[in-house]
Amino acid sequence: VTLIAVCTAVQVASRLAGNAPIQVDGETFQEPRLVLEWGLWGSEPTLLGFLAHMFVHGDELHLISNMLFLWIFGSLIEDALRPWGLALLYLGGGLAAAAAHLLISLALGHNVNVPMVGASGAVAAIMGLFMLRFYKTKVQIVWGFCVIPFGSFWVASVGALIYWIVLEIIGAMLDAAAGGTGGVAHWAHIGGFVAGAAAAPFCGSLEQAKKEYFSDDPEANVEYLKRNEALEAVLK
Repeated sequence: VTLIAVCTAVQVASRLAGNAPIQVDGETFQEPRLVLEWGLWGSEPTLLGFLAHMFVHGDELHLISNMLFLWIFGSLIEDALRPWGLALLYLGGGLAAAAAHLLISLALGHNVNVPMVGASGAVAAIMGLFMLRFYKTKVQIVWGFCVIPFGSFWVASVGALIYWIVLEIIGAMLDAAAGGTGGVAHWAHIGGFVAGAAAAPFCGSLEQAKKEYFSDDPEANVEYLKRNEALEAVLK
């Protein structure tokens, strides 16, 4: 909830700060001032850009979509790692995602003289850890046309998240073939996801996942594990 509140507050501040001009290929465009000042410019990366870009969004739709994924996957991760653990994962994942985006984009010869903003790389890290920590948890998939839902079905989160990362890899390859003009930081998503999954053993998530699955309710599983840990501490 805290991370969602921070990102929302930054978006409000971005609206209040207004727009500023930016020149691209000889043409002048108006972009949110905070996007230009706090975004991560690949041509001139700064410490501020690395840290602040993951809290800034281009518009409200960009913010809402990222916060929805953060709420869905971050709430259980926060229960498992505590708020400070989630914050560290978010920051570390965002940094790893940014590094992956810049390094791979530069290696492919893509234009990085544009600001990268958004929480999606950091959220992807949370999703990567979620895939291993709550691998049996089911998520509801809604399908339809545009904004009209036709139906829904439940699948194991590991299947849904593998499907998502495969789509990101395909998107990254197609974007690379087009010269990196797609406007979506697919490599940041992939880098964040891999970083989150790689963090699982260091967070104790793999061992916790093995211990706790006695029901299909993930929140009940987390509480069960907490009670067991408290009991073990008392018995010691």
